[in-house]
Amino acid sequence: MSPLTATPAASIDGIRSAIARGETTAKALTEIYQARIAGEDDKIHAYLSVDNDYALAQAARIDDLAAKGDPLPKLAGVPSASKTSSPSKASPPPPARRSSKAIARPTRPQQ
Repeated sequence: MSPLTATPAASIDGIRSAIARGETTAKALTEIYQARIAGEDDKIHAYLSVDNDYALAQAARIDDLAAKGDPLPKLAGVPSASKTSSPSKASPPPPARRSSKAIARPTRPQQ
């Protein structure tokens, strides 16, 4: 199995389909994006925090669904980030040089 290259050209449907067909895994894609964030964020400061453990747990959930042949959520394996520009009880005000908070997550939490 060769992981799908994580590029902006990878489509949502293409990522979900590749996972469903077993051509890649959500875990492999998550690790690609985590490595990219780790390698680039010191230069661009796009993220105040990244929840790697949560992202890998969600990837494992998607991979379990795919292994069983169950339908995958529409955004299965697709990297995403959440941004807020105002502080909340859960997140302190951002440092002066940054105006947003983003959390890398491959899927949206299920309600």
